[in-house]
Amino acid sequence: GYMIGLDSSKMTCYNDCLLNYSASKFDKLKRIDTSTNQEKESFILRNDSKVLGLKSLVISPNNLTIETSAKILHENYLDGLNKNTFEKFIENINAAGIVELDKNIFYDECLLHRFDVTTNIKPANKEKSLLDMKIYSSSYKYKTSPYKTGVAITGKAITKKERLIAYSKHDELSRNNKNNRDILQYINLDDTKNILRIESNYKNYNRIRSAFKLSSENNRFFLKDILKTKENPNYDIFNVMFDTRERRTKINKEKGLIMSLIEIGYKRSELEKELGKRTIIKNCDYNMELIRELLQKTSKGNISSSLKEYKNLLNDMKLESLEYDVSSLTEIKELLANC
Repeated sequence: GYMIGLDSSKMTCYNDCLLNYSASKFDKLKRIDTSTNQEKESFILRNDSKVLGLKSLVISPNNLTIETSAKILHENYLDGLNKNTFEKFIENINAAGIVELDKNIFYDECLLHRFDVTTNIKPANKEKSLLDMKIYSSSYKYKTSPYKTGVAITGKAITKKERLIAYSKHDELSRNNKNNRDILQYINLDDTKNILRIESNYKNYNRIRSAFKLSSENNRFFLKDILKTKENPNYDIFNVMFDTRERRTKINKEKGLIMSLIEIGYKRSELEKELGKRTIIKNCDYNMELIRELLQKTSKGNISSSLKEYKNLLNDMKLESLEYDVSSLTEIKELLANC
């Protein structure tokens, strides 16, 4: 069945999970606790003591805070942190000689504060899939921007900041930097050739709560609950962003535009309206900004719903001219559902 995989994450655990630590690997930080006026000591992992995949570790009087990436898993890097790799995760942290953690206590008590969910899929044509995601970001609500060796798709609404990232894992790992050189001692670059990595980020408690349908007391999200989840957030977000119920373009190529619209049942007034809009879009060179200016100049009142109609029609016209084929997106959806 489905198993979630995490990459970068920040977690905390009470100090009862800490069996031992190597003081020489830490810098000591003293500060005054303003509420009690007592001096408190924390230990912060020194930069020269960090190891692959262990980004930061702080031991405070009550708990430890640890930031990791999936690279800590070495040969299991591509799987990410999941139910099956959790033991390996603790073993590798302990093997670094920095701290010794009690695996069972850590598993029971560890809280997640932020993390990335990653899914590796192997579509038939990785390049076409990426291009289609760029072209077909389904609606006005999303914008695309380059990210790593692929694309990031982000919700424009302040409230719904969904963000989905898709990129070629092989291209990313081919970049020459220390982290990549280190992880490639454990995995074979050729094994990543066809991987399209899909990733989403959970940086605040509201996003975690809604994506994983958790009701949490005072924002406490246990690692074990996330690792056991049946939710598949990358599939859910992709589904919303790419509504691939075949967006049938209205036009039958053989019959041409007007006959196709009449066959669908357009009345004369609707026909005139549709053709008028299409002419405006063509005359504005398919440029939404020009269309917006035109609507502002020639309309009284709010133009947002008209703007949406133009945007949707413009997308339809682009798809018609491309004779667009969404099979790659349907394929990604199926791969994400069955990963």
